[in-house]
Amino acid sequence: MFPTVEVRWFYRGAIPGDIQTWFDQIAKEYIVQPARLDTYLLQSNNTDLGIKLRQGRIEIKQRFQQHGDIDFHKHVSGVVEGWRKWSFLIAREQTSYFSPAILGDTWLGVKKTRSLYTFQITDSRVKSVPIPDYSAGGCNLELTRI
Repeated sequence: MFPTVEVRWFYRGAIPGDIQTWFDQIAKEYIVQPARLDTYLLQSNNTDLGIKLRQGRIEIKQRFQQHGDIDFHKHVSGVVEGWRKWSFLIAREQTSYFSPAILGDTWLGVKKTRSLYTFQITDSRVKSVPIPDYSAGGCNLELTRI
């Protein structure tokens, strides 16, 4: 299990220029992952549980805390949430069961391109880390285009 605390914002259309500029200034040496397709189970009645297929794995993500709106700046607020994630490798011989033809219209494919940057606290200092290391803790800054 992998626990996280997250704040997420969603925008329709292109990433606003001021957001892109801010990301570029904060995360000067971020990595851009290759585009990928994640396939989500559609669940209109459950927003606390997400199930997706990603790169030969099935991932389950459960919201277990809601801390409410937090003001980060006079013009920036967001909902802080606690999540738990489990990830399981799908056996190679089972992957055919997850083809779009078999899954049908209860699943939705979403193409993503992610830019990532990681901060870690060491010796009471914040430092950047070029490659995300989720096991070491810290803060991951992510800008995703879907």
